[in-house]
Amino acid sequence: MSSFDILLEPKNSYPFFASLKNNNVQAYSARFMVKYEDVIKIENLIELFFLKKITQKKECVSFNGKALHYFRFEEFNQTVIDITTNNIDLIKMLFDERLTPPGPDAVFPNSDFESLGSLQGSMEYWWNVYWSPFWKVQSEQEKKIYFLRNNISNDLRDFMILHS
Repeated sequence: MSSFDILLEPKNSYPFFASLKNNNVQAYSARFMVKYEDVIKIENLIELFFLKKITQKKECVSFNGKALHYFRFEEFNQTVIDITTNNIDLIKMLFDERLTPPGPDAVFPNSDFESLGSLQGSMEYWWNVYWSPFWKVQSEQEKKIYFLRNNISNDLRDFMILHS
């Protein structure tokens, strides 16, 4: 209990870390999809705070009263990170990284977004679990920048706006 700090979460933070305090666990947990190149950034931050290099897909580390459960796995042919930790400083650094999950066109490269009217099945699951937590915290200006930076087609842009 003495090593549990309250996370004063910025309003527009991503990834979203949920408190586990109601489950009598003095930590926060997040599951988020990342681009492959961001895995090394995350694992380097973990090494910085816990003085241990992540070498496995599943690891538990602790240092100086702080603990971390780390799990990396593949879903939708993308990398997913699951973290449970009581290290608020690590969480804040993850916020500062401004991580972005792979977009719909990367996860579903063969989809015709113009013809998709509603979310269902695996796309609905992916949208609700992995995309929406990121997309909901983006301002309208940040969404416009995302569209431009990622060269999003009009069909995909319309699809993303429709489901926002």
